[in-house]
Amino acid sequence: MAGISLWEMMDLIELEGIPGGYTLQDAVDEVRRLVAQGNNA
Repeated sequence: MAGISLWEMMDLIELEGIPGGYTLQDAVDEVRRLVAQGNNA
């Protein structure tokens, strides 16, 4: 929707100092979980 990747969005959030609570590691963990879930389907 924003026309940029998740990684770019995470960088922008960090650069602007926007408090989130969703870290880059959270995103990596979520992607790994989704990939594993897809492999079990």
